[in-house]
Amino acid sequence: GDKEEVFSLFFKRLEETFSEGKNVIIDNTNLNPKQRKPILDKADRFGYNDIQLWLLDIPLEVCLSRNRSRDRVVPEDIVANMYMELNRSGRPKRTEGKVVIIRPSKSGDDYLFFPQN
Repeated sequence: GDKEEVFSLFFKRLEETFSEGKNVIIDNTNLNPKQRKPILDKADRFGYNDIQLWLLDIPLEVCLSRNRSRDRVVPEDIVANMYMELNRSGRPKRTEGKVVIIRPSKSGDDYLFFPQN
């Protein structure tokens, strides 16, 4: 669907879920604080105070490799631009909630979690 329609439906469902007091997981890129702010503001209005922001801190080369193996491949320049935007100014900040950084281990076989308290 069109982008505005998708966002409208997302926020409608988010508000419904918040009003029911349910836990919410949002799996979205939300590359910068400006994109996260409306979600965090809505959570605050509904009394949610245990906010966690999880950052998958994956090297660009790994992102590009994984993207190539997807059914719906995203153009590499878009992946690279999103990666740069996130690392330039978009990393979650403690002022937004509890930040958890996830990085692959040196072997790449598992992941390491780094809660930022």
